[in-house]
Amino acid sequence: MKLKLLIILIGGLFVFGCDYQFKEKPQVESNSANTNANVPTNTAGNSTSNAANGESKEETSNEPLILSGTSESRTIPCNGREVEVLEDATANSYTLTGTCKKLTVDGVSNKVSVEKVGEISVKGTSNKVTYVEGLGGKKPKITRSGVSTAVDSVKDLEKKAAESN
Repeated sequence: MKLKLLIILIGGLFVFGCDYQFKEKPQVESNSANTNANVPTNTAGNSTSNAANGESKEETSNEPLILSGTSESRTIPCNGREVEVLEDATANSYTLTGTCKKLTVDGVSNKVSVEKVGEISVKGTSNKVTYVEGLGGKKPKITRSGVSTAVDSVKDLEKKAAESN
């Protein structure tokens, strides 16, 4: 027992004495416990808001935006980032404004609307993604897997609706 404790103590001194830096886990953004769902939070967990005029402003970050929650309804600026909806996300409705480099959606029964996106990957079960346009006016690269997943452009949905009338 004393030998195990000594080994752990020496290992701890070595790790901290050498200024070893542990990798930070990406921050998972969830508003399940947050009552102010319209104030975006950046990946560092900090939000900025201008209460005087009711505006919210999110700092630009190169870190991916990682979303996870249950029954959330949020509007979030992309700011050119990659966005990932995790496997444990269920029954959420996300509206992503601006430009998203890449969107990955997993989980169950999530609905994601995105303005501009370069690449879309949808998996999981019953996930739906709707996009307005791809980057540079091109159609985004789309990959689908899972069960009952869908990716549609707003223009295609409008055409289908007009044809059915």
